[in-house]
Amino acid sequence: MNAKLKRANNLLALSRHYLPNNLLKQIYYSQFHSHLGYGCQVWGQTPASISQTTILQKKAVRLMSFSHRDAPSSPIFKDLKIIQLNDLITTNNIIFVHKTVNKMSPSHFGNFFEPHIPNHDHNTRNNPSSEYSIPPGSVSLDNIEEDSLKHKCAQDWNEMLKLLHSTVGHGHTRSLINASIPNLKIILKAHFIGAYWKTS
Repeated sequence: MNAKLKRANNLLALSRHYLPNNLLKQIYYSQFHSHLGYGCQVWGQTPASISQTTILQKKAVRLMSFSHRDAPSSPIFKDLKIIQLNDLITTNNIIFVHKTVNKMSPSHFGNFFEPHIPNHDHNTRNNPSSEYSIPPGSVSLDNIEEDSLKHKCAQDWNEMLKLLHSTVGHGHTRSLINASIPNLKIILKAHFIGAYWKTS
């Protein structure tokens, strides 16, 4: 796959001199992003597995923005409104859990994720940042092998629910659970891009 991404970068390097930004982004999404997102949940769950691909994606956005090859990439991703590979993988993990808990996945996954049931009596409603505060809609991590894709998907889903619950509020958490897939993608993309700062 990385060979295809290198060819896409070559195309971007040539096209950027002749095309406006909107058409250049279309080339990125058709020639680069299409390969980047294909099967990334399977091959991209560890930092080591995505290191070279991440470098190629950073090169792509630097090419599109005519930035120096050593320029920090996060501000460029933010300006172009393109999410980074690790966040793309997290997005796909969250969408998979969302589809499954909302009975939108194939029947094989009907009971793939079990709802989290609190096993304590502590009153933590007023402390949403507590590690014991589990927002509604969270799924159980019990009896799931830690290194499995299933565990990573459940963990990403729970962490996003907790993050939105603590920073935005209960209503936004519910909107994540009940959102349509297009709206869910918008929510997640806005969240990730909003977090990009002046880092490499």
